[in-house]
Amino acid sequence: MDRNSNEIVLDVLTNKAVLEQLNLRAETEKRLSQPRPEKFIGLPGYSEADIKRELESVERLKSKWEEEETPESKHQRNLASVVEHVVATQFSGEWLANKAKGHHTAEADDVLRGVDVVAEFAQGEERQYLGFAIDVTIAKDASVLEQKLERIWQKDIKTGDQAEVRYLATENYTGPMKLFRVVVGINKESARDLINLYRFDKKEKLSNHAFQAHLIAQIKFQLESYLMYARTTKNKKLEDQVSESLRAFYEIYDAKEEMIKAGITKIESDPGFIRISEFCQTQLKSAERYFS
Repeated sequence: MDRNSNEIVLDVLTNKAVLEQLNLRAETEKRLSQPRPEKFIGLPGYSEADIKRELESVERLKSKWEEEETPESKHQRNLASVVEHVVATQFSGEWLANKAKGHHTAEADDVLRGVDVVAEFAQGEERQYLGFAIDVTIAKDASVLEQKLERIWQKDIKTGDQAEVRYLATENYTGPMKLFRVVVGINKESARDLINLYRFDKKEKLSNHAFQAHLIAQIKFQLESYLMYARTTKNKKLEDQVSESLRAFYEIYDAKEEMIKAGITKIESDPGFIRISEFCQTQLKSAERYFS
């Protein structure tokens, strides 16, 4: 890339005005596909009063965050929002070997339950679902990613009670869905590339971007860690549930294995992958000591 092009790429992360414009574009596109809780009123388990309470909770939290927001935290939020949108749209295509569809969650599921995106995997006539808590690991405080991992392990894995997305709406399913959550960490270099390609609508380059190998490796490591934890703790129900998700996901991994192996050194030295792997290994060692 020549010097002038590189300056344009760098500007994407540092220019607050440019990033805010991109966030407005991303949020507009996102709203077109987001489920609307109001449309669930009348379905079994969805009362108008309950949905109203949830939407009010979302607005209270958003107001609180806006009051506490600084120019720098707003910039980080815009950055994270754009990257999340780019990653979500790439799930429905080459990144997951055309074997899955990505769905933005309703704002209530994002804000209240920490699930940004749901991926739907076809496995014959059956379908498996994974929830994603996407973290752009370029903030000054890198502990944010670990906090997300901690919430997932404490709430989903150790209790054996999967997270619930309340407002899932796909071509194949409408309603609540319990699913496993995984964290996707994205480093500064990858975030810069993805935002820049989105900015200039470089769809082909986005679909072939090397970050897909990082993403798949991170997901595989986490799901396999969940499975090892289930076996260590002799939790057969959790083991069966994770095994189902892994079977669906291994088809994607197999399709991308050559790309992953070609970039494995870079993948395993990435800060996001390191934090994820170290955190999961700590949880497994703790379980081994306790249940041995």
